This record gives sequence, structure tokens and C-alpha cells, in this order.
Amino acid sequence: MASTIFFGPMIGELGWAASRWHAYCRFSRHNDFPEHKCIVADYDWRYPLYDFADEFIPLPDWFTNLNLHQDSYEAVPLDAPAGSYTPPEIYAELLQYFKQFYDEKDTKEVRTPRGCNIFLQFRRKQMWKTLEPSEDAAAYMNSLIPPNVQEVVVVSARGRERAKHRNIPEHVWEDVVDMLSNRFLVVITGTPHSSFLTKKVGRNIINLIHRPGKDGLDVLMAALHRSMFSVTSQSGPTHISLQTNTPSYIMGHEKQRHSIGENWLKTMCLFREVPHEMYNALDAETILSDIAMLYEAIMEGRHKVQAATRESITGAKQHLDFLINNTRGMKFAEIDTESLRQEMVNAR
Repeated sequence: MASTIFFGPMIGELGWAASRWHAYCRFSRHNDFPEHKCIVADYDWRYPLYDFADEFIPLPDWFTNLNLHQDSYEAVPLDAPAGSYTPPEIYAELLQYFKQFYDEKDTKEVRTPRGCNIFLQFRRKQMWKTLEPSEDAAAYMNSLIPPNVQEVVVVSARGRERAKHRNIPEHVWEDVVDMLSNRFLVVITGTPHSSFLTKKVGRNIINLIHRPGKDGLDVLMAALHRSMFSVTSQSGPTHISLQTNTPSYIMGHEKQRHSIGENWLKTMCLFREVPHEMYNALDAETILSDIAMLYEAIMEGRHKVQAATRESITGAKQHLDFLINNTRGMKFAEIDTESLRQEMVNAR
């Protein structure tokens, strides 16, 4: 019987890995192979998705240096038509490469489904959890954002060559960031090859796109955990925002999929639907008007939580004062702290 489970290699886009693959691997590892050594293979910067793995092996340099397009269901040549696969000789060589890291006779190999394959979403069980950054990534973001700064917004401006008709014009993103930075601290995230705003700087703007290192996804998670909400058009960062439980403003043509179907944690979001994929018809004023509505909803939710918390704390204090003042000789250790805690929970 095999003692090792190998998942991968994942060679497709971040959205595919984040919205379906990693949660399937997590479920399978915990429920089907809990005693097995778990190995996962993916692009080096995606390690934060695989907290359940015993070993993470990045795709080799010779593969990533081929400069295949990473923003597809598979890594394909830049001029490949929609629906293309990774060239078979390259894929075969990649599979052979990873066999050096485990005993093939003692390992169950679980391959990533090829192409646009949604069987994981509808036919396989998945395990979702709130994505958390590493301590190092969180410390890095805290070094950039002062502790007293609460109103932080993360912006990820999709700017891909492939399916470029789904890009919101860069000048619109420029206007949105300029207006947001009058009120918020704006953190711009993305990658140089798939994002707009690569050179955007200014007051109240932190641009992380050209930050060196292989911890970009980790730092994105850390930025989202420090943010009040995010602004994206439907793409990989959209999934990461939803899976960090960050309130999300999303623009796109697949409302059901991104705001409901693949919003696995039921994160608060506001979706601006783009009819007929007319992304170039969006303007900054419309986007800012939507964001204002999301902001109001977030603030209303916060006020309700704060009010409920104050009420529960006041009620708990009164209950504790009653116990102390009306029960002579009672030792503190004899107070039913579990009942008190439950009353506070119920009061919320």
C-alpha cells in the first residue's frame, strides 16, 4: 500500500488553483490519505495555498524559463489558441522530472485535470478554510502600514495580453486609484506580466508589483488581512480576496460564479456585472459609486458588531457584579465561567 500521496503538478492559472484545485487536495489529504506523506508541486510562489502539505516542490527553472503563458488552464505558448494544452513533450518531461522526489512504487499520484475541466467543482469534495499569511509576510505588511491606519484598500488591476478584451482600460484604473488614495491607503498588487498600474506611485499608494522575491502570494494575503476591502476584476486575486474573508468589490461577466458559486466562505462582496464582456465601457465614476455602497455596508456591519459587543460586555459585567456582590464567601474559581461565556456569545 502506498505511503506517499503526490498532487500535481499544477501548471495552470492562479484562479484555477485557488478556486478548485487546492481545496480538493486539502480534502483528499485529510480524509483519504491522513497518514500519508503529502507532496504538492506548483509554481514556487503559490506555496501559501498548500498549508496541509508535508513537502512543497516548485516547478523547475527549465520549465518556468520556457516563458509559457501562465494565465490559462495550462501553461501554453503565447500564441496558442483558446483551449490549448501544454505541449505533450514538455508535459511528459515535467512528469518525469518529479519522479525523482518520490518512490513511484510507493506513491499514489493525483494529477491535475487537464484543460478546462470543472469536475473538481461538481464531482469531488473540497475543504475550504480562510487563507492566512505567514508571520513573515504579515510582519512585512505591518512594517509598511502603520498600526493606526485602518482604512486600507487592496487593488489588483488585471492587465493581460491573453483575453485582453477582459481588461478594464488602464486609465480607468488610474482614475480609481487616484480617487481612492484621497481617502484610503491603497496597496497595488499583481505581477509585471499580467497587471496594469505597474509604475503607479503617489501619496497614500504602496505599489508591490515589482517587489522582488517568491512570496508575492503570501504578501497579497497579508495585505488583504490588513485591508478594509479589495477592488478587482474577476481573476486570481479575486479568489484570494474572497478566501481571506476580505470584503470584495468585483467587476466581471460571471456574477453567479464569482460572487456566489465560488465564494466558498460566503464573504461579503459587491459585484458589478459587465454585460457582453464590455469591460472597456466601465468608467471610474461608476466604480467609485459602487465602492461607496460597499463601504457603507461594511461600516454599518461594523457598527452593529460594536454595539452588540458593548451590550454583551455590559451584560456580562452586570452579571459578574451580581455574583460577586450577592454571594458571600464565594471564591472566584467557583463562578461558572463557561455559562458566563455562553451568555456573552448568546447576547451577540
